Amino acid sequence: MVCFFCGIILETTLRSQKSLAPSIVILCLFIATQLARVWCIQTLGRFWNTKIIVLPRVALIKKRAV
Repeated sequence: MVCFFCGIILETTLRSQKSLAPSIVILCLFIATQLARVWCIQTLGRFWNTKIIVLPRVALIKKRAV
């Protein structure tokens, strides 16, 4: 997946020097969202799931378990 985005930057660079800045901004946004995704998964730990499920009569977790 990283090679795909590096390829986009390379292609943009080879075609025109003017449009490199938007590519770098988009790449930075992509990296930031991926870091946020990894942070969320790490914070949820064993409770991470692809669905958000709120179970009745279960206490909400307010801090990270060690």
